[in-house]
Amino acid sequence: MSEQKLLLFRKWDTTEIEIQDLGLKTAISLKQIIIPLDFGRSALKRYNKGQVNIVERLANKLMHFGKKYAKNTGRQGGKKHHSLNIVKTAFEIIQTNQSALINLGSDQQYSVMDVIKIAEKISGKDIPYNIVQRREGDPAKIYASTAYAKKILNWSAEHSSLENIIETTWRIYK
Repeated sequence: MSEQKLLLFRKWDTTEIEIQDLGLKTAISLKQIIIPLDFGRSALKRYNKGQVNIVERLANKLMHFGKKYAKNTGRQGGKKHHSLNIVKTAFEIIQTNQSALINLGSDQQYSVMDVIKIAEKISGKDIPYNIVQRREGDPAKIYASTAYAKKILNWSAEHSSLENIIETTWRIYK
């Protein structure tokens, strides 16, 4: 029976990658993993950053919200999936060997009023607002089509309904 390889995101083989720099060999982990997710097992262990897969470390950096020494405990719920999706999409763009601007929207169109109503429903709170004239230069409608991303990368939005985005954000910050 042949040994099955673990492919990163079930797509990329990392066994062929070799780190030449001796100083980086202990700092960069390329251990075989399907989904780079260790659930914070290495977070509180001193000098354990090198044990975390380099792809997960990149996703973690994308999630960091800016305060240099801030404790992120409990504030990143749901964001890891989105940052891993960004990393996976970046890998797919690199693999196509093309340089392109690709819109990663959701193909959904929402008005400001839609956002307010869904936020009120999820939070259970009234949100005060005033309806005023649209400013000069503001588009009447705007949304992001994913047709090009689907064609080039075979990518489609996952977990990106407005309800899901507002609900997970509300859960984190309430």
